[in-house]
Amino acid sequence: MKVIGGVNDELANAINQFGAKKVIKIARHHLSMEGRLPSVHLSLTDHCFNKCPMCGHWKRPVKHEADLNKTKAFLRILKDNFGLETVGLTGGDPLAYPHLEEFTEWLIEMDIGFGVVTAGYMPWDMSKILSKAIWVRCSMDAVDDDVYGVVRRGVTATAVKHSIKAMLAGGVNVQFGITLTKPSASHLPKIMQTILDLKRDEAPGSLTEMFVRSVCHYRDGMTPELVPDVSELSKKIIAAGIGCDIELSREPLFDIGNCWV
Repeated sequence: MKVIGGVNDELANAINQFGAKKVIKIARHHLSMEGRLPSVHLSLTDHCFNKCPMCGHWKRPVKHEADLNKTKAFLRILKDNFGLETVGLTGGDPLAYPHLEEFTEWLIEMDIGFGVVTAGYMPWDMSKILSKAIWVRCSMDAVDDDVYGVVRRGVTATAVKHSIKAMLAGGVNVQFGITLTKPSASHLPKIMQTILDLKRDEAPGSLTEMFVRSVCHYRDGMTPELVPDVSELSKKIIAAGIGCDIELSREPLFDIGNCWV
């Protein structure tokens, strides 16, 4: 490999295309993993179908959207040089990314596995695309339209549940990520019961994980005490073959007003 001034051609090209800060961040992880970077999270777009009050993507006056060719080139560098194996596709909502089908087909050709973090709403039936993912984690923070309208402020819970049923029918490995804020805290038992019903009625061989996180440090006044006892429901979830991970309190590293991840 040709080296010029201590920087090989591929690294110099990566710096020119993607900027030194991004390459330095990748290199830091690369060194901590003994020369490997097996997985990265990749934000495809700031566009979303919702306007969650604790999120900042939809508020940005200029919405980011990943350039398809540059993103492919970047991931190819990571695969060839850092041993990339998987990517987690995030946003905004990756289902709002216009090149998602072409991009995921390329990932499969490159033997790069992928997971998808989404609100769960499909603007059209994307089950064929999503069935190729290792997992699709749906952020189902409410199952009633009125509560969903407060915590998500976009599409309806009814539309999300319809999309999730279509995913399950299409063989998608659906998981659930539930973020609790003050308006949705008392709603957790109903969400969990809906997941149990989906497992029983729609996906006896699928639907593998459920994660619950409480945004206690968010400024809406959320506290763990607002969440009803779900210990019995948790046992039923686990007995049904669904991984159940509930964390209702976490010490924040710093005060958070909005999430800009």
